[in-house]
Amino acid sequence: MEKELYLKIGRPRNTCTQCGAPIADAGKHLSAIKTASGTSDQEGDEPIRQDFCSFCWANLQQREFYGFWMACREKPGIPKWQNRKARNSTILAYFDFLNQESNPENAEYLFFLSHLLMKYHVFQWVRTEPPADENGRERVIFRNTATDDEVAIEGVPLDEEHIAAIKKKVDEFLKRSIGGQEITV
Repeated sequence: MEKELYLKIGRPRNTCTQCGAPIADAGKHLSAIKTASGTSDQEGDEPIRQDFCSFCWANLQQREFYGFWMACREKPGIPKWQNRKARNSTILAYFDFLNQESNPENAEYLFFLSHLLMKYHVFQWVRTEPPADENGRERVIFRNTATDDEVAIEGVPLDEEHIAAIKKKVDEFLKRSIGGQEITV
């Protein structure tokens, strides 16, 4: 075959050429290249890729191919948008849970999670209000982009050690919550 003909070889198909059985999830299957006429002596004959399930390959009578190989396929993973959607909803649920407790110890987590949700476009910053009470902390107002509800949290100064510790706990929480998938913030 000439070099230009290799560029015309089709992509793998998701079904067996002979029986039509799905092979995309098989992991490995046999593929072969032959010409449309079945012979190599015709000028301008286009190469055809054929993918076979193991049963059809074992029972194949005519094996006049240019070549064949064991094709390896990875099983299709979860689409990235589903990972993002699951991550965002899990972080938002965690944020809502901590926000309902009204525990002052959760302020650092809420501050971190709200900025994380803003990074993932779940929250949008609206304004920052000056300190109004005796603790001297400003309030940060966010808008939930899905519900248009305003969410107010206390502004908490965080150093790098606190950020790293909170990030580690959020990563562990995500791993437990989203079925052991490796999703990190």
